[in-house]
Amino acid sequence: MNQTISLTEHFKSQTSDVKKIFKEFAKPILSNVFFTNLAALRLESNFYEFTNDRWMQRPTIFCMDIYKEPFLYPVIMLVNNTKTFLEFTPERFPPTVTNQRIIIAPYRSTIVKILSTSKS
Repeated sequence: MNQTISLTEHFKSQTSDVKKIFKEFAKPILSNVFFTNLAALRLESNFYEFTNDRWMQRPTIFCMDIYKEPFLYPVIMLVNNTKTFLEFTPERFPPTVTNQRIIIAPYRSTIVKILSTSKS
């Protein structure tokens, strides 16, 4: 049995926030509201120790576990300065003084607030 997936249909079925996030990341970096508000995203965050093997090279799973929404991963990757899924590993995150590897996860309300400032 063959199975096909239409990326266009998949994108259309996403929430408006997810659609807006992907539109932001399609812009040049200096026009991206998440990049221009990076300091606020980092300040208004929870911090999670990277101890869950499920998250290894899977920022979408991290986002699903934390936000119940996998497609917030571009924001998480930007805030944590990871450029590819392959870099989403504990070794890639700087150790704290207690040798913990911490993932910065901005509050969802902050993500939505910053997203609302976008000119689309």
